Amino acid sequence: MVLFFWLYHVYLAATNTTTNESFKWKDVLNLYEKLLPYVERGRTISKEAREGNEKESEVKVLETMEKKIKNKEPLVYIYSKGWVENLKQIVFPPSLYGSQSKKK
Repeated sequence: MVLFFWLYHVYLAATNTTTNESFKWKDVLNLYEKLLPYVERGRTISKEAREGNEKESEVKVLETMEKKIKNKEPLVYIYSKGWVENLKQIVFPPSLYGSQSKKK
């Protein structure tokens, strides 16, 4: 059991993802898949959501996804730099403050 837990966390480290992000990313991909047929038929769900008094943040997510679908842009997790670089960041973390200049 511990082996599976460890392997899952190695996977998360290799993809540069937190546990919370991994579950939310699945939600985003599911929403993308649900919106795809509507947008391809020319419907705008974000407009209907705005008229239905949905939260502004939710409407913006829908608008962004609709734009990506229309432009045929893939959904990309922007924080992943490839599994080798992701693991290097964990073993040798980059400085939080960058190079510090010497005080005179």
